[in-house]
Amino acid sequence: MLNPKISVIVPVYNTEKYLEKCVESIINQTYENLEIILVDDGSTDGSGAIIDGFAQRDGRIIVVHKENGGAGSARNSGLDMATGSYIGFVDSDDWLECGMYQALVDAMEDELLDMVICNYSIDLGEVHQTMKNRKCVSEDVFDTQQLLRYVFQRDDYKGVTAYVVNKIFRRELVINEGIRFDGKYLIGEDVLWFSKVSLKCKRIRYIDEMFYHYVQRGESMVHSQELEKQTQRIEVYLKVINLFEMSEVDAKTIVYVKRFLAYHAMNIAKLAYGQGHIKELKYMQQIMDQYKAEYIMTNEEYPDRVREFLTVLNRELA
Repeated sequence: MLNPKISVIVPVYNTEKYLEKCVESIINQTYENLEIILVDDGSTDGSGAIIDGFAQRDGRIIVVHKENGGAGSARNSGLDMATGSYIGFVDSDDWLECGMYQALVDAMEDELLDMVICNYSIDLGEVHQTMKNRKCVSEDVFDTQQLLRYVFQRDDYKGVTAYVVNKIFRRELVINEGIRFDGKYLIGEDVLWFSKVSLKCKRIRYIDEMFYHYVQRGESMVHSQELEKQTQRIEVYLKVINLFEMSEVDAKTIVYVKRFLAYHAMNIAKLAYGQGHIKELKYMQQIMDQYKAEYIMTNEEYPDRVREFLTVLNRELA
C-alpha cells in the first residue's frame, strides 16, 4: 500500500533568488509521495522559468501560471488542483529540513489527526533562530480550544502560530469543507484561513522539532510600507474575532486575539504617523483605544510595551 500523498502548494511571486533552494528542499524530502504544485502568481522576474525547469526534472511537480492576485489567490489555485490526502503549504522564499514531511505524516497517520504542526526558525542571513516555547505545549493530542490558546498566547508559545506553512492538514477539513483563502486580502489572509480551518480540527498534535525555515526578507509583502495593504490586517482580525465569538471559542483566547488586533493597530499607527497620514492615524488610534484594556491586561509582564502603546495612542500630527 502506498503512503498517503501530500499536496504541497507553493505560491511563487518574484522570488528567483530564493526559489531554487526552496524547491530543492521539497524535492529532497525523505517522504517522497508528494504532489508539488508551484503556482506562478504573475512573476515578472525569472521565477516562472525556474519552476518550469523543475517541472521538466521531476514528474511530481505541477506548474500553474496565472495573473497576479496575491498569495491567497495562488494558494486557492493550488487547492483547486490538489489530489493528496493531506495538504501542506510552503512559501517560495523559505525552505525545509529534509525530514519534515515524514515526521508530520507519521504523526498524522499514527494518531488519526486533523492537523500536525512542527516548530520553525526565523532565518536572517546565516542566523537561524529556532522558536522557543516558554511554557510546555502538550506532547499529546489536543483539541481546537487548546490549539487556539497556543496560537494566540504568542509570548508563551512561539513555536505554534497561525502560519499555514509549518503544518499539514487533513484533506477532508480543507477541500471537502470548501475553505478557501479570501482573495480580497494581500496581508493577513493566512490568519483568517487558518482560523476557519482550526475550528474544524478536533485532533491536533505539535512536534517540537525545527523543520521549517522562515526566511526574513525586507521586500516581502508582510514588510510592506503601504498603508492600504497593512490596514487589511485590521479587517482580518475583526473577522477572526467575530468568527470566534460566533463559534464560542474560549473568552480568554478571544482576549488575546484582541491584543493582536491592538498590536497591529499600533504598528500601523506608527507607520501612518511617519508618513503624515492623519486620517489613518486617527482610525488606528480608535482601534487601539477600543482594545486598550485587553492590550494592557495581556502585557502586564511587559511595561515597556504598554508605555509604547500609550505613547502611540496619544500621538498627534500637526
